[in-house]
Amino acid sequence: MARAGKALLISLVLLSLGSCGGSKPPRTPLRIFAAASLNAALSELEKSFESKQERTDVRLEVSGSLVAARKVSEYKDTADLVISADKRVIETLLLPQFADWEIVFSSNEIVLAFSENSRHAAEVDSDNWPRILLDPQVRVARVDENLGPLGYQTLLVWKLADIHYKDTLRGGSLFETLSKKVTRRMIRPDAAELLPTLGTEADYIFVYRSMAHDQNLKHVLLPPQVNLSSPAHADFYGSCSVAIFAAPGQSLTLKGEPVLYALTIPREAPNLPATVSFVQMLLGPQGQTTLRRHGFLPLSPARFEGRWECLPESLRDLVAKPSPETEMHE
Repeated sequence: MARAGKALLISLVLLSLGSCGGSKPPRTPLRIFAAASLNAALSELEKSFESKQERTDVRLEVSGSLVAARKVSEYKDTADLVISADKRVIETLLLPQFADWEIVFSSNEIVLAFSENSRHAAEVDSDNWPRILLDPQVRVARVDENLGPLGYQTLLVWKLADIHYKDTLRGGSLFETLSKKVTRRMIRPDAAELLPTLGTEADYIFVYRSMAHDQNLKHVLLPPQVNLSSPAHADFYGSCSVAIFAAPGQSLTLKGEPVLYALTIPREAPNLPATVSFVQMLLGPQGQTTLRRHGFLPLSPARFEGRWECLPESLRDLVAKPSPETEMHE
């Protein structure tokens, strides 16, 4: 009895020492499925957020935006936050079955990136780039249109260029020529995997301006009639369209639109309090400063679309509420 009591006392002392030894409780994951073009900006915000929210483990998973949304809609994976490089991805794949609203928070534009070793690197500019890409010796790579917005936005740029540069092209078609030239071997699933092709397999790639900024890439700025950045040219963008497979058995025809990034918190998000706090950071001054530093053009205020009553109250002051006639309903 005495030995048993002594053993119990020692066990209690050791347990007490262990509990006072500074061991940290497990952190709660916050899973973010995001467009690959946001990787650098979100990684920076992740570090800042975790330094303030020590109980949260931000898990950033970047991919093509269509892949990010399909993880939730098709594969039933659990996400706290989904961020897309095209707001239509959220509208098509997540609303209203998996989420109730979206916040449009930033714009971007398409540029043509190249390396110092690219063919015609010394002469390429905003006027002659279509003619240079038509050179049979020039190698071009792009993102898969069925996996990420950058893919189908690139195809739209080619079609818009056919119209805008019709005098320069003299009857030729950038879209038809590049569609044949850029074989499956030169198509990548997302922006992150496209970048390594530049200077090795490809002379030129189409990327977002933010990516060219982040990677310090040489690039050509395209005119606003072509680069999908300008609301003033939205009608002209809409004159062109491309067909994609957004999901198995789901074909979509997408018209050209300005590039607009959007986010949503899925209805089944398991870590809502931390997710709301992260969105507050992203939409607030720190997030906007970070986005600008990485080459994005954040909207101020961000634009809300969806069921207003479902938006967490702490986010409402950060967005512009839609008018009743434009508000979406189930």
